[in-house]
Amino acid sequence: GNRRLLLTALLTFVYAGVLVGRTPYTPVTALFVFAFVVVFEWRRGMSFREKGRLGLTAAILASVFAVAVSYTFERLFLVTLP
Repeated sequence: GNRRLLLTALLTFVYAGVLVGRTPYTPVTALFVFAFVVVFEWRRGMSFREKGRLGLTAAILASVFAVAVSYTFERLFLVTLP
């Protein structure tokens, strides 16, 4: 429990406290989602195929999410993202 909380806090701090505002929003958000999924779905003893599937799934999820959030806020809500 505490380790997962610490990892979440660390990832979120790096994302919100360091990267957002200094780099383009969409790629940073995709990187954050990718890292979050990989960190919390990774298991010891995973086969090479499982690792590949996890990486591919995380990359697709991160890309779709980042583009969807950016589009929703910028086009539908008319909010400029950092």
